Amino acid sequence: MKRITKLSTFALAAALLLMIAGGAVAEHPTEHPKEHPSSKAKMSLDMLAKGIEDFIAADAALKGGWFTIWDEKAQAPLALELVKVHKEEGKPRYGWRENRGVWEKVAP
Repeated sequence: MKRITKLSTFALAAALLLMIAGGAVAEHPTEHPKEHPSSKAKMSLDMLAKGIEDFIAADAALKGGWFTIWDEKAQAPLALELVKVHKEEGKPRYGWRENRGVWEKVAP
């Protein structure tokens, strides 16, 4: 009798899981098909610079025209003004290498 009850409980649980899983798949079979960008989407330097400029402008508008950050060492806020977002793609001026667990600058 116990074995039949255990088998019935298992069968009922399995049927319930199949109905739930099957219902979830059928309920939203094509949900959000175009919501995610493709892996081929690229961001240009101009797009990135525009995003940075817009973020800083919006933040500065809330803080009296200044972009503020907290200086941990001085324990005081720094009020900054955006002058330029560097968009040049140039050659690196230096590189890094590890020497016995310590990173040091090296010529490129």
